[in-house]
Amino acid sequence: MSKYILTNLLAVLCSFVSLQGQHEMQFLNAFQKLSTYTSLNNKNQLLFLSRNSLEKKVEGNAFWNDWEPAFIISQKNEVFFVTARYRIIDDEVQIKENEKIKALYPNLVQGIVFEKKALAVATIEAEDGGLCYGFYQLLSEGEVSLLKKVTLEQKTGNDDVVKIGKTVTKLYVKKGNEPAKVLPNNLDSLLRLMSKYQQLVKTFIEEEHLSLSEETDLIKIFDFYNHLN
Repeated sequence: MSKYILTNLLAVLCSFVSLQGQHEMQFLNAFQKLSTYTSLNNKNQLLFLSRNSLEKKVEGNAFWNDWEPAFIISQKNEVFFVTARYRIIDDEVQIKENEKIKALYPNLVQGIVFEKKALAVATIEAEDGGLCYGFYQLLSEGEVSLLKKVTLEQKTGNDDVVKIGKTVTKLYVKKGNEPAKVLPNNLDSLLRLMSKYQQLVKTFIEEEHLSLSEETDLIKIFDFYNHLN
């Protein structure tokens, strides 16, 4: 698996996109440039990256977003322009292909880039010692990436209708090619992940009065560290 989804995407388009600027601007510029760059859109290869999606009867909103333009980045750094959405209830990215709704195989792609957000593929360790692939929202990207996993409580009744309950959010960290791990809940553990610039990060947190319990503050911390590398 490639180290950073957006970094690899930018590498494919190095003649178009500058690596300078803030994390959000890098992402926005990448999408805008890709919107006019479709020569890598190999539909035949795309067929191997997806399968037919299973239709489900759902009571409530099972989706993270509505259908919107996006770019898939395969494990081979191939880029495909698609119309896509993310179905949270079963961690499934869906695309439209020849009037059919298909689902991506997460182990065959690095992730998917929407106009203002991205889903990166990461693995976590399963109870049996294996690895589970899944889609995670990319909040900050670099040597230590910050990821967010959104899940929905669900219950299936006798009528086979999935009833959506409350939303549960959990943050993860991913260092290099290692499996993602739950975000540490204390400063010392977090700083150990950022050992290369531990003191600089600590000073930044103190001077900016940032909280580890606020998502926006965590993004600032991770962006600060990742831009040092």
